Amino acid sequence: MVVPKTPRRGGSSREKLVLNKQELNSIKQIAYEYPDVEFLYLRENDFDAFDPYIRLVDLKMLDLSLNNIRSVAFLWGGVLPTTTGGELALPRLRHLFLTGNCIESMQGLSYLNSLETLALSNNCISSFEGLGSLPNLKVLSLNFNEISSFKHFPFLPSLSSVGLQGNPVSKCEAYRTMCASVCCAYLNKIDGRKITDGEMDLADRMQGKVAFCITEGFIPTSMDDDLVKTEADAFLLEIQRQQSVGKSLQLQSISLGREEGSPYKGTTPIEGIPVVLRVCLKDTRSPQKARSDVFHSSCIFPVAFKVTGEASEVLVTGSMNDWDNPIPLERVEQGDEVFFQTHVYLPPGEHEYRYLVDGVEKVNEYRKTVSKYGKGTC
Repeated sequence: MVVPKTPRRGGSSREKLVLNKQELNSIKQIAYEYPDVEFLYLRENDFDAFDPYIRLVDLKMLDLSLNNIRSVAFLWGGVLPTTTGGELALPRLRHLFLTGNCIESMQGLSYLNSLETLALSNNCISSFEGLGSLPNLKVLSLNFNEISSFKHFPFLPSLSSVGLQGNPVSKCEAYRTMCASVCCAYLNKIDGRKITDGEMDLADRMQGKVAFCITEGFIPTSMDDDLVKTEADAFLLEIQRQQSVGKSLQLQSISLGREEGSPYKGTTPIEGIPVVLRVCLKDTRSPQKARSDVFHSSCIFPVAFKVTGEASEVLVTGSMNDWDNPIPLERVEQGDEVFFQTHVYLPPGEHEYRYLVDGVEKVNEYRKTVSKYGKGTC
C-alpha cells in the first residue's frame, strides 16, 4: 500500500490513496480509515466486485482499471437503479476508470450528473444501452469493445472526446461521420484525432431523420446524400412496421413530400414550404370486421380493394405505398363467388394503383389512365 501523504481526519482534507497492485479484493478497511478520500487508485488488484455498501461521499476520482469487475452496480449500493434513479454510493464522482475489466453492460451508468470522464475500454460491452444522458460527461472511452452500431447512443451535451476504435462499428465506411452526427456540437475528437471541417459538414447533413435512424441502429452503406436518405427512409419504415405488428392497423408506407403543383423541386422538405403526409395503413382484421367496425379519422379514410376471379396470388401497389412492397389481398369464398380483397386507410386525395395477379399487372379497364408519376398505366 502506498499513501502519498499522511491522511488527515475530519474537515475538508483532500485525500489521495494509491493502492495499485496490492492484491486487494475489498476496501472496507480503507473506507473506514479514510472516509474523506477524494482520489482512489486501485489498478491491477483482485476486485471482481466492488464493495456495494461502501459510501465515499467525497470521492471524485476512482480508478479500478485492470481488475475483474463485471458490473457497475456498486455505484448504487449493489442494486441497479430503476427509471426513477436511486441513491448513489459515490455522489460526487467525476472521473471513473474501469478499463480492462469484464463488464458486459453499461446498465447503471445513468443519473451520474457529476461524471466528466468515463473510461470503459477493453471490456466486453456490445451496446450503448444503459448509458444515460450524462449532462457533464466530456470524455468517453470505449475502445476495443464489441459495439457494432450507435443504437441507444444517448444525448451527451458536453461530450468533447469519444474513443471507439477497435469496435466493429469503427470499421464502417461512414464511422466518423456517424459518430459526429449523433454527438453534440462540442465534440472535438474521435479516437484521438480532431474532427475535420469536411467530416463536420457531412455530419451536419445527417442531422434530423438520418441521425435519429443511426441511434436506432442504422448504418449507411455509402456517403452519397440521396442514397443515405433513401436507406434511412427504408430503415425507419421497417422500424415502424415492426412496432405495428400485432395491431389492427399496420403501417405499409409513410413519407413527407411537397404539395402537388408546388413550384419547388426535389423531395426534401424545406422550412416554410407546405408538405403533405403520405401514409398507408393496412387493416389486418377480418374483412367482415373491417367493413363493420370502421376507424373514424379526419386525416385517413378506409379504402377497399377487390378483385373477382380465381388466382393464386393478388397484390396491389400504387402511389399510396410509393409503388413498392405490394400489399397482398386476402382470398375469400362466398358461395360460388371467389374474390380477393383488402382494406387500407389512406389520406384524402387521388391515389394511383394497379393490381398484380399471379405476377401480371392488371388495371381497371373502365378507369385506366396514365400515371402522373411516370409509372405507366394505372
